[in-house]
Amino acid sequence: MPEMTNEAIQERVEAIMREILHGRPYYLVEVAVRGFRNGRVVTIYVDTERGITADECAALSLEVEQRLDLEDFIEGRYRLEVSSPGVDRPLQWPWQYRKNVGRLLRVRRLGPEGRTDTLLGRIQEADEYGVMLQTSKGSVRLAYEEIEEAVVQIEL
Repeated sequence: MPEMTNEAIQERVEAIMREILHGRPYYLVEVAVRGFRNGRVVTIYVDTERGITADECAALSLEVEQRLDLEDFIEGRYRLEVSSPGVDRPLQWPWQYRKNVGRLLRVRRLGPEGRTDTLLGRIQEADEYGVMLQTSKGSVRLAYEEIEEAVVQIEL
């Protein structure tokens, strides 16, 4: 049987994670697989609306590792990493925007005439359709489809 591609491994791990997380307060943010046989790294980003602890990541990592060992579809050695996405990772899901209400956000969006522009504003509210930012020029409502990238800004 031919060796699975990284994309196929990623899809299989995502399916396993959806099963493991079903009915629990965790969200699967992303699965990334990089490298090659005997040197692959499988990274799983998981979060909750309240944030995720290192202990929770460790417990999930153990559970995932047992499942991956049982199914044994990744050829050769690999390293498994389960962690929170971190503040520097772009927001992807509506619940992530809700989680960060009150925080400063840098948004790159497709503006008028196909040009990209950047907004900096504080998240006032977020729902399943979009986000309201308070910028220096007033409030701006953005639909998620308009947003190319949104990253929470660290404030000191």
